[in-house]
Amino acid sequence: CLAYSLLRLADYKQNDVLVDPLCKDGTLLIEAGLINGKKIYGFDNNLYNIKNSEVNSKLAKVKINLIKADISWLGTKFKKNSVDKIVTAIFVHKRNKDDSIKQIKELFYQSKNILKNKLVILSNIDLEKYSIDFKLDKKYNINIGDNLYKIHIL
Repeated sequence: CLAYSLLRLADYKQNDVLVDPLCKDGTLLIEAGLINGKKIYGFDNNLYNIKNSEVNSKLAKVKINLIKADISWLGTKFKKNSVDKIVTAIFVHKRNKDDSIKQIKELFYQSKNILKNKLVILSNIDLEKYSIDFKLDKKYNINIGDNLYKIHIL
């Protein structure tokens, strides 16, 4: 439900080029495929996550394009203004806070070059201070269990 909701908030259409730069198990990409998305790309620098995404997409009978690479490769894989939507989830944990913040900054840096439409991010922190080149359209607070998350639409 959450992955589908993020796609709806991004106003995702089946012919949009969609990128999830932190695809983890591919849930968001699979949801896009289930609504007949054609140009769906997932990135993750963890081979285990890529393999899980492959298995999950085969079980769902959805074709997604998976790339084992970190966020810094977005600019080399996509031309300027060639991506319609970037939708992802990024979380900051106490034990690797500095690495998470670097990922967030890199995500915004890469997105400003390749993105032509919307950026939707689910996170456990406010991202406004990192999104200098983006205008925040809306922000929603949601609770999942005892955890508070934020959906940023930029």
